[in-house]
Amino acid sequence: MVTINNSASEQIVLVPVPVRYLEAVYRALAHAGGDEPVIPPEASAEPGSHRAWTKDEIATLRRELGNATVLTLLNLTAERPGEWVTLSEIEHKAGRSHAEARGDLAGFTRLIKRVFATKPTGAWPVLFEWKPSPDVETRAQYRMPPDIALWWNTDP
Repeated sequence: MVTINNSASEQIVLVPVPVRYLEAVYRALAHAGGDEPVIPPEASAEPGSHRAWTKDEIATLRRELGNATVLTLLNLTAERPGEWVTLSEIEHKAGRSHAEARGDLAGFTRLIKRVFATKPTGAWPVLFEWKPSPDVETRAQYRMPPDIALWWNTDP
């Protein structure tokens, strides 16, 4: 354990955490601070670890979606494959508040569970990263792998 800051009110401690527990640590810290992270259930902190999607599944997903926040998330990440897109940018483009976007993204998880019952819970077609930031809306960011972006951008 390494202490970074000795001020009593904001002491920061570095604790090594196995990658497989990183999401749970982020959730616990967000909960303790009063924030709720926008993390797809079972999302992995490891880059490149998105759950496998097929071209047909992406086409089915496109037909099932109607939510502005989710469509904005997928459209923005597909327009810039491999680049991170922040939740605040998605909220702004979709015209949704932070609370509304959180609800919309929770609904996205439920839709995937309903339509794609064989996928692991929360198997989104985008990668997720939770970056340290004092601004809660820029902490969550999403990135779509190029193969999925190609399928998403292909007319059905």
